[in-house]
Order: sequence, then structure tokens, then C-alpha cells
Amino acid sequence: MAYCTETELYSFLNLKLPFQDIKDSLTTAITVASAWIDAQVNTELPATDTELQTLAKEACLFYAGSRILIQYWEKLQIDNYERDKIEQYEKRAKELVQAIIYRLKKIQDVIDDKDIEDQKFIPVLDYAITE
Repeated sequence: MAYCTETELYSFLNLKLPFQDIKDSLTTAITVASAWIDAQVNTELPATDTELQTLAKEACLFYAGSRILIQYWEKLQIDNYERDKIEQYEKRAKELVQAIIYRLKKIQDVIDDKDIEDQKFIPVLDYAITE
């Protein structure tokens, strides 16, 4: 599942290259980024959890963005500032994936706690009958 679109990635990067010229590269970068996110998270993200979907979208933009900047390094005439941006994008993508994993763990902890609460505990009374 792709977590962001070509248009979103193109707008995010604000590139000076025509969209149609790099559309296929944007698609490939998004596919790679989405697969990377899935591999890191190791589970399917619930489509109904908007916070997780937002984190995944941002991670996709940053990771795919770094791939595009690397691929078009020469055409974009990237300077040292832009090179640093690539590392920052990769780092931010990793941070966002960690946030996804943390949120998924919190959700699982709540589910586990609920399972415990739903169990019925029947106390056993030990007593002796005396006359």
C-alpha cells in the first residue's frame, strides 16, 4: 500500500523539474518507501487510525524524498545544504516509523489490558464450618 501520492511527494519536495519528467521516479520512490515502512513496522496499519496513517504518510514523504534527491542529485545541482537535507529526511523518516511502532505497541497494550479486565475472576473462599 502506498502511503503517499506522486503529487504529494512532488509538492513536498518543491522541485524545479517538470512533474511529468520524474513521475515514474516518484512512483518508484513511493513504492520503495512504502515497502520500507511496512518492513520496519512488520504489520499492516489499520486504515481507520488516522494518526497512524498521517505518520505513515509523513514517513513516506521523507523517505521517498531522500531517494528522489539522491537520484536527481546532478540535475538538481544539489549543494552541501541539500546533501544535509537528505540525511535529515532519512533521519526524520526513521523517527516517524519509530513513532508508528510505539503507537502500535500502545494500542496492543490497551487491547491486552482489556483482555485481562474482561476475564472473570471467581474468588475461592476457604473456610471451615464450625458448630
